[in-house]
Amino acid sequence: MDTLKEITKLAESLEVKTCTKCGKTKHGDEISVNQSWCKMCVVEYNKKYREENKEMNAEHQKKYREENKEMLAERQKKYYEENKEVIAGYSKKRNELLPDLFVKARIKIQYKCDNEDITPEMIEIKRAQIKLKRMIK
Repeated sequence: MDTLKEITKLAESLEVKTCTKCGKTKHGDEISVNQSWCKMCVVEYNKKYREENKEMNAEHQKKYREENKEMLAERQKKYYEENKEVIAGYSKKRNELLPDLFVKARIKIQYKCDNEDITPEMIEIKRAQIKLKRMIK
């Protein structure tokens, strides 16, 4: 049964089809399964659609998160429990690197200033200060 599926899939991938959107001739595996468009046209269409409907998509996402708050929290908790070590490794690596965003946040909290007021020199000085404090500990 599996070999029949594989043979059918191989035959479809060798078949030549024409994309109805761009008009280019493509192999069967380059045409989207449920459409007569090639996969590149589908990607371009989806990208354009998302760009043109940002506000509507944001509203739908917000509504979904509000309606499914408990389920999403439970899913996030389960993911965290199953991936604690991986997440801890990411956090540790990120904190060791001290990215500009992290250092800027520390400066904003400590000195109560805006992003525009923070210079690259301030970031480097604060980064060195944090590294020194970590070495002392």
